[in-house]
Amino acid sequence: MILAKDDTISSSDLIRAAFARAGEPKRLLEVEGGHYSVYPWSKGQSWEQASQAATDWFTEYLPAPTRDEETRSPATLKTT
Repeated sequence: MILAKDDTISSSDLIRAAFARAGEPKRLLEVEGGHYSVYPWSKGQSWEQASQAATDWFTEYLPAPTRDEETRSPATLKTT
């Protein structure tokens, strides 16, 4: 989860509480700035931190598709 310390839209306390309830694996990144500081157009460094943290997390915890999955269309993939 990513928490902007000066966010006036999403309460820091609520984000921390949600993080505490979330299952593993989880990480919490607290960045400087407000709600929109994690977006590229904010012209701050928070978006670089947030995007790198998200990329790192997804790379670590989401498995790469198998060759068979890469060649099948999404409509043919089974969900459980």
